[in-house]
Amino acid sequence: MNIPEQVKRFAKPLGGLVLAGARVAGAAVLQPIWAAGQQGGTQAVSREETVKRGDLTVGITESGSATLESRLVTYPVPVEVEEIYVKAGQRVKEGDPLLKVDLSALQDEYSTLEAAYNSALLQLEQAKQNQTTGAITAKYDYDSTVLGGETAESQYDYTVSEIAFNLSDQEDKVDDLAEKLSDLHDERSDLRSARSEASSVYSAALSAYNEAQTQYTAGEIDDDTLEEKRRAMETAKSDYQRLDEEYDKVCDDYTSTSSSLSTARLKLEQLESQQELNLLNAEADKEKSMAQSGSAGTVYDATVSQLASAVSSARAEVNTTKKELDKIAGYVTDGIITAPVEGLVMAVNCAEGDNMGADSTLAVLATRTAYVTLSVSQDDIADLELGMAVELAFDAYEEEIFTGTVDSISYSAARMGSTSVSYTVNILMDGSPENIYEGMTCDATFVTRQEKDCLYLSFRAVTTAADGTETVKRKNAAGETETVTVKTGFSDGRNVQILSGLEEGDIVLIESRVNS
Repeated sequence: MNIPEQVKRFAKPLGGLVLAGARVAGAAVLQPIWAAGQQGGTQAVSREETVKRGDLTVGITESGSATLESRLVTYPVPVEVEEIYVKAGQRVKEGDPLLKVDLSALQDEYSTLEAAYNSALLQLEQAKQNQTTGAITAKYDYDSTVLGGETAESQYDYTVSEIAFNLSDQEDKVDDLAEKLSDLHDERSDLRSARSEASSVYSAALSAYNEAQTQYTAGEIDDDTLEEKRRAMETAKSDYQRLDEEYDKVCDDYTSTSSSLSTARLKLEQLESQQELNLLNAEADKEKSMAQSGSAGTVYDATVSQLASAVSSARAEVNTTKKELDKIAGYVTDGIITAPVEGLVMAVNCAEGDNMGADSTLAVLATRTAYVTLSVSQDDIADLELGMAVELAFDAYEEEIFTGTVDSISYSAARMGSTSVSYTVNILMDGSPENIYEGMTCDATFVTRQEKDCLYLSFRAVTTAADGTETVKRKNAAGETETVTVKTGFSDGRNVQILSGLEEGDIVLIESRVNS
């Protein structure tokens, strides 16, 4: 059996971790057996050991102590303690009452000032909103007015041109519609004549086809002649239907165009009658825009000044009431001081009737977060990393193993000597351990490798032959000793994992020789 070389550097932690594994599996049964044989002044000694199941761990072990995260309970103003509801060692939840102080003298004054302050805040907010929206509106009005004055002349010219264009455009529309109506009238007349002629042709072709059917029945003509008459009739019919559809479409276009022409003529008459009035309105708009543009800057400045003045007045009122409220706001509560976090009361630093000064510590709470602080030598610090698993064996709880992870590693030396340098490492304990007290000492093992829930026994029970075969001496049910081939795995330096060949509870013998 080969013990891993990396185990050799972890001589210190091996014993403690092996014992931890043994606790999981149960105490080993050790029964020394003294052999009868002697050889050269020595004698063989055997002892029994039981194959156990548990965890094998290799790691770096250092000693440290527990630190509980704490919160100080203070009050910012002088108070008199009326009642105390907790004692040191008592567990509390966040929001649980700790003590009560007398604050009744400030309640009435605070209520009055609070109402005044809230009203002032509301008025200030309204003034700010009015300033924001009013300034936007004022700037838009100013820009629009100035631009209107600058473009008044060109806008007037454009309006005059637009009036003339609209009138000319409407005249063109009337002329176009009148011309189109005349064309449609001629086209309708032509189609009426063509349709009438096509109707006569179709009637003659239909009569010829009917006569041909009679002749065909009488055997006077053949199939080809009948088919020729039928085709002539179908062609005449198709021509007639096409001309009929075209005639109906032209009639509809004529009616629609006639209606559009009437409407266009009516609109032209309206434009002609309104032309003079529109020109007068354009002249008036030009004069108005130029006049307003001259006073736009004055109007804008006055509006902005009024809005800013309203905000300043509202802010001054807020500041005045805020100063008065701040004098007592932080001191007025219901007098009940509650736990800021869930945890353990570590100390109560006052008694009922005590007058405590401002910011005095009334109580100290330990949270449910526990750390272990220790120093790791420079030889081992490089093997650690944040989040690394740690097993904690507290002196106060010898039969229990706690777990945690590396929370922080200091890069500044915590202690320096002539031959050694160490660094502070903080371990965050898993869960919320309630039985850990400030300052409790423990051994912390930083787990570098671990085999959980495996069979193991002392590596001294295993013999390795020259060909690498591993065997143990097992005591069978009859009490006889037999040699069994096994396969081993991971070793923590004291015990070795059994992969095959043995079962939990098997009794094996560990032999050694001592001087007689």
